[in-house]
Amino acid sequence: MGHTPSTDRAILGILLALEGYRCGFVRGPCMSGKKTTVVQLGKALGRMVVNLQCCPTMSPGVVQRMLLGALQTGAWLLLDSVDLLTQGLLSMLGQHLFDIQQSFAEFTKKKNQRLREEPTDWNADGVPDCTNLHSDCPMEIAGKSISARPSYGCVVISSKGYSSEVPEILRCATRPIALTLPDYRIIAEVMLTSIGYSDAVSLSQRLVDLLSLAQDSLCLPDSINDHQSCYLVLLQKIISASEMHFHQSERQTDISDEADPTPSETVTVRVDDKDRQEAEHPSRFLSSHLSVIQGLMEETAIVKAILSVSLPVLYEQKKALQFSILLKETFPIACQFPLFQEYIEEEEKTQLKYALREELQRTCFHADAEIISSSLRLYHAMKLSPAVILIGPSGSGKTTCRCALAEALNHLAALTEHDNRMDGDTPQISTWNSVDTVVLFPNAMSHTELFGSFCEKRGWQDGAVVKVLRDSEPRSATRIRKVIRYINGW
Repeated sequence: MGHTPSTDRAILGILLALEGYRCGFVRGPCMSGKKTTVVQLGKALGRMVVNLQCCPTMSPGVVQRMLLGALQTGAWLLLDSVDLLTQGLLSMLGQHLFDIQQSFAEFTKKKNQRLREEPTDWNADGVPDCTNLHSDCPMEIAGKSISARPSYGCVVISSKGYSSEVPEILRCATRPIALTLPDYRIIAEVMLTSIGYSDAVSLSQRLVDLLSLAQDSLCLPDSINDHQSCYLVLLQKIISASEMHFHQSERQTDISDEADPTPSETVTVRVDDKDRQEAEHPSRFLSSHLSVIQGLMEETAIVKAILSVSLPVLYEQKKALQFSILLKETFPIACQFPLFQEYIEEEEKTQLKYALREELQRTCFHADAEIISSSLRLYHAMKLSPAVILIGPSGSGKTTCRCALAEALNHLAALTEHDNRMDGDTPQISTWNSVDTVVLFPNAMSHTELFGSFCEKRGWQDGAVVKVLRDSEPRSATRIRKVIRYINGW
């Protein structure tokens, strides 16, 4: 997370709110760092932060128990997406927060007055005794008498802002704190620097400029153009992919240096034969040469990452062509890469194409080039992201695409496993993994059946999605399995 003036002001507002035992009401757009700011502040102060994700079906008893637990343990309670709660629950929450603030204020006032009136106690070392300065505060919340610790804190987060939908009692009990969109260049620079880029300042600026120009030119998909959160996710994916390409280039460079050590030895001999003044020139030349190579390596890794992440979502030829023009203007080294060459390695792509064609013919479908191309794009997208959405009208081939891909991958994985058994003691590492497919129809299920719910007697009850996610964990340490969670008709 980048450290910006916006986060500094937000941290100050949260501290001022909690110092007076008020609740901080943090608002801001998606991906602006609301939750991360609160959590990192709690860690820096040594506080235990308990995060509660709010939902429309949350009962008042859950909120009351979490508040009582935070008061008795002295933890920070973080209520995320509080705007999803009902108006009645928000009013109840505001009343509880107001009562908590009043109880702490009255207790603090009495304690300060007692300290001024009573004589100061001195311990055996001759210093004032401060053991009773942080005593617990007795209060009554939700009909229960408890002892609240002074380290208690509460922060609520909303993405809709401090709108008129917030009840008046909740406004009185909270302090508004705003967060703006982060500086994407700073985030990119920090991430690139942590990877090991030496020219992170220039590369981060050019990368953000490229995505901004593409967004303004409507080259990116509509989902990315409309939501800033998708923009930041795309930026993070590009940087994560560049890390893989960058480290791969570093390993190849190290192997080349070990295989051909002659140039470095030659330079060493020349330096030893000349005096110190003349030896500085080869050293400067070598340093400049290495910095140029490092810069080319870093820019190449960025371009490869942009191509591998962006091109699968640029399925419209006009947008892809316009994006390639912007890419070549921002990163001139991109002229060395063909536009649609970085999807999949040629050998892997050929094997998958052949398996898809066989699978379509086996299921009595025509091996259409468009379906095969869509399946290849789906495969590449699933390698980069754990969640993929197939969009298209009825009859466009969405089910055929994912079924053909799943069966083709299972066929390739079975062939590889058979070859490994035939090889005996020398099994080969395979890029093909078997696939388990689970199909859900969310339109035929309620919100509780799909995601789960909280039961007062038995606690949390898993829904279909949670059960599928738990069952999708690797069942064997010797066999890697991918799971396609296909949600139909959402």
